[in-house]
Amino acid sequence: MKTGPLATGLFAALVSLGTATIAHAQATRTWVSGDGDDANPCSRTAPCLTFQGAYLKTAHPGVISVREPGDYGDLVIDKSVIIDGAAVGGDVAPVTATGIRVAAGPTDNVVLRSISLVGSGMGSGIRYESGRSLTIDGCHVSNFTNAIDVQLTTAGSLVVLDSTAIGNVGAGLRAESSNGGLLGSIARSQFDGNGFGIFAAGGARLSVYESTASQNGTGITAATEMAGALADVNLEGVTIASNDVGIAASSTAGNAVVRMSKVVGMSNTTDTTTTAGNAEIFSFGNNRFDEIASITAATIALSTDTPSNTVAVGESATYPVVATMRGILVSPVAFACSGLPAGFTCQFDPETLPGESPTGTVNVTVVPTVASKTGLLLGPGHGLGNTRGSGDSHPTWPFPTFAFAVPALALFGARRKLRVPLACLALVSFTATTACGSSSDDANTNDDTTSLPDGAAGDNDGSAPGRDGSAPDGGTDAGGPQTYSFKVTATSGVTNASLDLSLTVE
Repeated sequence: MKTGPLATGLFAALVSLGTATIAHAQATRTWVSGDGDDANPCSRTAPCLTFQGAYLKTAHPGVISVREPGDYGDLVIDKSVIIDGAAVGGDVAPVTATGIRVAAGPTDNVVLRSISLVGSGMGSGIRYESGRSLTIDGCHVSNFTNAIDVQLTTAGSLVVLDSTAIGNVGAGLRAESSNGGLLGSIARSQFDGNGFGIFAAGGARLSVYESTASQNGTGITAATEMAGALADVNLEGVTIASNDVGIAASSTAGNAVVRMSKVVGMSNTTDTTTTAGNAEIFSFGNNRFDEIASITAATIALSTDTPSNTVAVGESATYPVVATMRGILVSPVAFACSGLPAGFTCQFDPETLPGESPTGTVNVTVVPTVASKTGLLLGPGHGLGNTRGSGDSHPTWPFPTFAFAVPALALFGARRKLRVPLACLALVSFTATTACGSSSDDANTNDDTTSLPDGAAGDNDGSAPGRDGSAPDGGTDAGGPQTYSFKVTATSGVTNASLDLSLTVE
């Protein structure tokens, strides 16, 4: 089929128009100005009038820059974009509902920088519903129901830097995630004169640094109403001042937790408060308040399903011990044993548990350090009256030693005819005193000591078990299996806990 010049020209014009439209739609940087027009290409020299107009002509990802101060209207964001008013500042005012709504994709990142949003007492200044991340940097939001309203339905992260939320009926920042996937970081920001300064609901985990919450109904709140939900707020270097309630944790279901480090609270009607349920406020112990109430100290609890073990001579025994940590511990949790009989020691796997973990298991293994009874009784002259100082006898090994040594030494200076008698005297002295010492030991030593299992020993003062027919401290009758009680202690800073365990050696 042949085409005429008119058809060819029309096709070329359409291609040219489509190319120009695509070029405009894919601009990586657009501009807005108070004297702009949304019919413009939104270039620096031909800016648009509104954020929405420029957004439609901005590539993904792209940047919308503010050329001069002005009111640039509401905006709905569904792709990666930066709204940058850093040069002169951009306003979204007045609005009657939501100023900027972020409903982006799971890989999209949105940045709002140096934007002012002023409402009319209703709606949300910035509403974050979906998207990988939202960064609010140097923004001012006031006179809304909620200044920054995070209602995530997917996982996402929030960063608020150097921003202010003032005079909002509801919250300066309200954060919630229906799937528990919100991580938020707030730094160097102010939340003043709101119903709530910061309100973390179920699914929100917020960390707040070097910020201020003042003159609010409640400065910082963590609250949950759904079973299994967690509202978690960590405060570091935050000032809480002149609020009706400084910090609150509330839970009708789920868990609500606030942790404090280097927090300063002043002139609050009530500094801290918690409600019934799993609502807790924990402290590092380095905060300053002019009134303190309901601050829960960090704790450690130890438990085991194996409180006792029975082993044969020379065997080890293992106890799985569960450590449950609540609150903030200042250092890793270390473990130690006390009360073990001589000849045993404890080994721990792992040696420590992280202080920030809510729970962890350490295997405590009691190990014999020697292989036999003679290995325990290492004093000179065992069997010669030395029973490691029982307290009712004295070792006799020095006496036969000297009784033998004196005649023996005399041999070196004696005449030849006296050497044989002196040698005989030395031998007789040694034999006689050895026999006496052994007889004394046998008279004082109960036969029950023969049943002492290898690796078991007496008190730490060196006494031998079974000397008077009794068991060593912590043990049962020395005539049968030995049972010992000992403690495992977990320590982190000044926080500690202990657990009683027992070991029976057959």
